[in-house]
Amino acid sequence: MIEIAALQDLRRNLENQEASLAAILVEELHSHLYLKSPYCDVRWKSYQAMKESRVPGIGSDSQGLFSAGSVKRPFQQFLDTEDLNTEMVEDASRNIEAESLHYIRLLIESLHSLGHLPDALEEISQRLPVELNRVVDKTNMEVDSRHSASVRGKSQTYKDGKSIEMCLSESDPRVEVLYDLLYTLYSKFESILEGYRVIHDVVKGIMKRDWSTETSNSNSMSGGFLEVWKLIQSEIRSLLHDYLTTNESRGTTNVAKNAQNSVNSILNTNPSNRDRRKVH
Repeated sequence: MIEIAALQDLRRNLENQEASLAAILVEELHSHLYLKSPYCDVRWKSYQAMKESRVPGIGSDSQGLFSAGSVKRPFQQFLDTEDLNTEMVEDASRNIEAESLHYIRLLIESLHSLGHLPDALEEISQRLPVELNRVVDKTNMEVDSRHSASVRGKSQTYKDGKSIEMCLSESDPRVEVLYDLLYTLYSKFESILEGYRVIHDVVKGIMKRDWSTETSNSNSMSGGFLEVWKLIQSEIRSLLHDYLTTNESRGTTNVAKNAQNSVNSILNTNPSNRDRRKVH
C-alpha cells in the first residue's frame, strides 16, 4: 500500500506520532536515569537520611545506604530478578514506573521496538555532561536548604600559609555541610552509574536475541559505559576544584588577604556560577 498516494497524509501523520512518542520515551529515560522522578528516591540516600537511619559508616555501599542483611539495593534486586535475554512482558496490573530500573528497561525495549534505539543512545551520550552538571547544581541547592546560611557562610580569618584542610577542623560546623554535599552527590552519581549499567545490560540482551541491523549500533554502548565513568570522574574533579580551592594557589601570602574567598565561598557558592565547560 506504500504506492497509494491517498495514504501519504495518513502515513506522514503516523510518522510524526512515532517521532513524538520516541521523544517522550527519551525524556522519560533521562528522568529516571538522572533521578528526576520521585520514583527514583529509593535508589539513593542523602547524608541526612543516612544519619537518621543510624547505619554506621559514611559510604554509598550496601552497608551505608541500606541496613545490612535486610534490604537489597534496587540495582541488586534488578540483576537478581531480570532475565535480559528474553523479551519483556509488561504487567499492566502494577505501576511499572514505581520500579525505576525496571522502567528504564521498558523504555529501552520500547525504543528498540520503534526502531529509535540507536538515535536514543546517541542523544543520551550527548546530553550526559549537561545532565551531570544539573545533578550537581540541584544537589548543591538541596544541601543549602538543609543548612542555615549562618553555618554555610561563617567566615574566619586565617594565618598566612594555612591551607583549607588546616583551617577546617572536625568540630567545625561547616564540615557537616561538606559531608552532606559530597555524600549526597556521590550517592546520586553511584545511582546514575547503576542506571547506565542497566541500559548497557539491556542493550546487550537485545543484541543476543535480535541480531537486527538496528542493534548493531549498540556496540557503541559497550564502550560508552567507560565514557560515563570518565565523565563522572571529570565532574567530581571539577566539583572539588570549584568548591574546595580558591582562585589563588593555597599556601601563598594572599591567603589571609583572601580569607573571605577561601572557606566562606566554598560553602556559599552560587551553583549557577559553576563552569559547565569543565566536563569534557
